[in-house]
Amino acid sequence: CTWQDANNKDEFSISDADISLLSKNRKTLNSRNILVDTSAPFINKIQCTSNDGYYKAETNLNFRVEFNEPVNINNVENLKLNFEGDILEQRSVSKMGANVVLFSCSVKEGDNSTGITIKSINSENSIIADVAGNEGNCDIEKIPVEEKSFNKIYIDTTFPVPPTISGIISDSVITDTDEIVHFELDGVEEGAIAYYTIDDGNQWSKYSESIKLTSNGTYKIKSKQIDAAGNESNPSETISITIDKGAILKKVSASNPNGTYKAGDIINGYLEFRGDVILPEDASVMLNTGSEVLIKDLNLDFKSNLIFKKM
Repeated sequence: CTWQDANNKDEFSISDADISLLSKNRKTLNSRNILVDTSAPFINKIQCTSNDGYYKAETNLNFRVEFNEPVNINNVENLKLNFEGDILEQRSVSKMGANVVLFSCSVKEGDNSTGITIKSINSENSIIADVAGNEGNCDIEKIPVEEKSFNKIYIDTTFPVPPTISGIISDSVITDTDEIVHFELDGVEEGAIAYYTIDDGNQWSKYSESIKLTSNGTYKIKSKQIDAAGNESNPSETISITIDKGAILKKVSASNPNGTYKAGDIINGYLEFRGDVILPEDASVMLNTGSEVLIKDLNLDFKSNLIFKKM
């Protein structure tokens, strides 16, 4: 070290041996607080501050790099993390406090990995120096691999396929009153959440076990799943089934009030069906009087109420 007096006139040098001797004589140093630092700063810790788990494309992972002492960094924005497999893209870098640098990186599209490892930190075009002016760098080769590897971070950017719908056949019509109609979803990935819809995608429900369909009607069933990283599959192809159980004719009645009717009076009767029906030309209704009413002159496409008249 080269020293000058208060007027910057008289210079004198202190060797390492002099400093060692002065350090042993505390009385000599009591009037000064002199720190001698000839060591370059270095990185002594790397952390991933994001939670363990699965990450999909465009999601962020955050890292914390710590130097062994306070440092000044010129052009901190030029620091760059490099990963094995080049699976992450750096988004931002900033200095925090005296000796910490924070990095934010996003998952690149199309990359998949079980665990991530930082292989190097590029510090070109940046100047890193401690308070004494010793310049350092971002060499991390001396840091053990296990301290710069994060094996519980899983990168998954692949979209899953929709689960397979089993137990039912598309375009089938179930009329057997004893048949239990149900379906299952197969091919759900581990850690994924499966969903199904029975109304062609208007409303989705989370799937957990076999789904039973008990009411009459037409069901348009689809499936999908969202994997552990948050990647959502496309919906499956629609499977359409119709349940049509029970007697088709619900009621035979008349709109006339109860009473006694003479010859020539008109009795307005009707048939009530569960749904749309097509009646053949020779369809007829037999009354308890023994009379038969034919419906051959009516339109053969009927809705749920078919009106007929007994003259």
